[in-house]
Amino acid sequence: MLGIEFVEEDGLSPARGRGARIAEEALTEGLILLPGGDHGHVLELTPSASLTETQAEYAVDTIASVIRRTP
Repeated sequence: MLGIEFVEEDGLSPARGRGARIAEEALTEGLILLPGGDHGHVLELTPSASLTETQAEYAVDTIASVIRRTP
């Protein structure tokens, strides 16, 4: 399992709900990601052991795109 933690500009405070919003948006792109953290500020990734390079590239590109467009 991998995780991405989102914080506010101060670098300390959790960006409340951002992980959850990103997970919801990623689902519309075909990715199942898990929101986490006490404040919904973590994005949890649980890639399959059989993940192909093509699938990994799609996932990384899609996650980056969703992060850029989701406040």
